[in-house]
Amino acid sequence: MLNLKFGEIDSWSIALPRLFLLRSKSTALGIQLSLTGRQPLLFSGLLLLSLLKTNSAQYDNLYSFVHLLPNNDLFIFANKDSILFNWQTHTIVKNVPTLAGGPRNYPSAGSSVMLPLTAADNYEGVEVLVCGGAAEGAYNNPTAQYDALNTCGRINPLAGTPRWATETMPQRRTMGDMILVPTGGVIIINGASKGSQGWGFASDLVCTPVLYSPRAAVGRCLQTLAGSGIPRMCNSTANLLADGRILVAGSSTHWFNTVNGEFPTELTIDLLIWAATGLSWPWAERSGTAMHSRPP
Repeated sequence: MLNLKFGEIDSWSIALPRLFLLRSKSTALGIQLSLTGRQPLLFSGLLLLSLLKTNSAQYDNLYSFVHLLPNNDLFIFANKDSILFNWQTHTIVKNVPTLAGGPRNYPSAGSSVMLPLTAADNYEGVEVLVCGGAAEGAYNNPTAQYDALNTCGRINPLAGTPRWATETMPQRRTMGDMILVPTGGVIIINGASKGSQGWGFASDLVCTPVLYSPRAAVGRCLQTLAGSGIPRMCNSTANLLADGRILVAGSSTHWFNTVNGEFPTELTIDLLIWAATGLSWPWAERSGTAMHSRPP
């Protein structure tokens, strides 16, 4: 346990990218942190106390989104708010406007990517995309199974006056994964349309991926692709392979592995063949193979 004294501070926990933070809370003496695994990341002896006032009753600022921008600043997003942080001078460069719609980080489990840089502007133009998430209070009230968020926010954090542009997804989605593909687009895949991340906290799986095309006109950026029919929710993964294919694996919404009941532990692997016209699932009809079957 590490106790840092900063006087009386508004709520907010430290927003660090998967830095072994379990919990944080404000006290009259300051911010108290519970850490596991390793010592916290230090910046000249100080923790990165960056995004203030983003905490919530269900700790929606855990597992922040962090992107290294072309100017060497960090874009750090937690819950609904974000900043530009200079990691060399340990200063907050800019506060970015709030993204409307609801919480986006764990346990509400939205996702984020930095869109591809291009040689046309000497790799200086940058935009960040944040999609999905859960309704306010979905994690603290899992039996309600609130609808997940159905919006994406896109922003140029280096603009003089940054503003979020929002787009509505074809499906609501929490626990989605976002993969940059060779064409410059983004595949949004996996997840559920109700509830939040957690053990059995979500339902109404989303089996159809979505393609986000950054260069398309507003209102035409999102396109629904063919689905696999296999639940991929909590603890599922999606990764781009060197040859452009996408490997999708796993899913476990239970405290322990289980092969019975709703949404059993998923041990299958899908290999998606990406093309400009959509996705192909080559093992969709071969349920008896090791590539695409549950264990007996």
